[in-house]
Amino acid sequence: MAFSSRVGSALALALLFATASRPGDRLVNLQHRVWQVDPLRKIEPFSYQFPVAMHANVFGSTEPLPSPDSRWVVFSREHAHVGYTAPGEDLHLLGVSSGQERQITRFGRPQGKRYASVEVVVTAWSADSRQILFAVIPGETTGPAEEWGEDLLVRKAPYGFYTYDVAKGTSHRLRLPKEFRFGAWLPDGSFLGTDSETKPCEQRLLLFREGEAHGTAVGAPSGSPSQLQVSDDGKMVIGYFGGGCEQPETAAITKINLETKVATQVVTMSPWAENQSPAFSPDGNHISYTHRTGMVAGIPHESLIVDGRPLYSCQGGINYRWIDERSIAAACQNEVLVLDVTASPKPVQTASSASPSVISIRWPLPNRIARRRLFRICYRVSDRVPADEAIMPGPLKSDGIGFFLHRR
Repeated sequence: MAFSSRVGSALALALLFATASRPGDRLVNLQHRVWQVDPLRKIEPFSYQFPVAMHANVFGSTEPLPSPDSRWVVFSREHAHVGYTAPGEDLHLLGVSSGQERQITRFGRPQGKRYASVEVVVTAWSADSRQILFAVIPGETTGPAEEWGEDLLVRKAPYGFYTYDVAKGTSHRLRLPKEFRFGAWLPDGSFLGTDSETKPCEQRLLLFREGEAHGTAVGAPSGSPSQLQVSDDGKMVIGYFGGGCEQPETAAITKINLETKVATQVVTMSPWAENQSPAFSPDGNHISYTHRTGMVAGIPHESLIVDGRPLYSCQGGINYRWIDERSIAAACQNEVLVLDVTASPKPVQTASSASPSVISIRWPLPNRIARRRLFRICYRVSDRVPADEAIMPGPLKSDGIGFFLHRR
């Protein structure tokens, strides 16, 4: 059985208001929006209008991120300043029960005529919902010549990773290696990540502790680890691992026992982007991931796989979150629904019975700044397209990013 909610355009999502979150409701982030799921598994948009403009990069995102206990939502809000060409961004925290919002960082600085902005992005919540991990990073330094004239300088600022204590209202700057790139946050306060100075196909997942100069091996295979998720007890991690330098166009879903340092492939090496988004259920009794079976008119056909069997299929990319041991909130195209993992597989869902026309675009993006700019464009454009169109990201690779404009 599945409860669903159909929506039109991304802009319409931001204008929908549901009843206030009730005790027992679970908040999840799907399609860059916050949704609430009640104990009867009914899903509806969360009743708060967060900022529309969002972007993401290797350090984090500015989109709303609910805490694991659904009591808080952290997000980025722009603060405009007179005389600057772009606003600065800082983090805000919303108390779900009270509806009160407060600013929790003051590192953001706007872009000026000579200097790039200073931005703050959300990286992750701690497992106990008591702390927020965030990063202070420089903004873009290059842009269209007709707009910027010349490259911008990086402004002096206390760049790096920080934790914010929700109860105390204080921030702490973490002492981590400069080359650290975040992967996951373990319950004991340590981190999983990679060394950014290592060649991507040779990267291995490492364990980093604050104050230590280098990470230590956890038994992971080599090859661009990403999409990591840690079990609630902190003993296991599952992720998407590239095939290494010898098989650069392949990847596998692998789980690692962090105590024994033993890695086991859940899904063997397959073509890049065929199997993605692995996750444990809350108690660790189930493993899920998305499986791409092909393309129709430029639109991917995906299935949500739970314990090796398809639970839900859709002509489009699937975004999902576990609610409890038997429920998953999923979104694909214009459908958002809650799935019962014990039920029979749900039939293929399409956003429209009409034949779609698709513009499929793939740009080579040679550096982080270029990739980040396209992320920003995709997020902002997706919130302004007409009701009969949708922006869908394509598979991410080291040399570029693709996305599709789907006209129904």
